Amino acid sequence: MTISAGWVILDKHLSSTLVVLRGLMALFAAGLIAAWNATAAIILLLGFGGLLATPAPVGWWGCLTRTLPHDEETGGGLTAAVIQVSITVGATSGGLLVYWNRYQPPFALSALLLLASAAMSVASARLMRC
Repeated sequence: MTISAGWVILDKHLSSTLVVLRGLMALFAAGLIAAWNATAAIILLLGFGGLLATPAPVGWWGCLTRTLPHDEETGGGLTAAVIQVSITVGATSGGLLVYWNRYQPPFALSALLLLASAAMSVASARLMRC
C-alpha cells in the first residue's frame, strides 16, 4: 500500500513533491535554530530531517530522467557538478558564518536558500516535464 501510494505521488505530482520537500527542509532548518538548547528536540528534528532528505535525490533523478530522456550522461554530469559546487560553497560559507557568529546563521542561510529553491521550482515547473 505504501509503495503504491508513493508511486502515485511521485508519478503524478513530482514537481509539487519536490517543492514541498524543500519547504519542509527549510522548516527543519528553522526548527534547529529554535531548539538550540533542547537535546531531545534536536534529536527528533535530525531524524525528521533524515526522513526528508532521503527521498529528495529520488525525486530529483526522477525529474531529471523526464526532462532529459535521451541525455542520461549529460544529466549525470550536470548533477555531479552541481552537487560538488554546492558542497564546496556550502562548506565555505557555512564555515565562515560559524566562525564569524555562532551556529544559527548557517541554518538560517540554509532555510533561505531552500525557500528560494522552492520558489524557483514553482516557477520552473511549467517548463519542465516532471
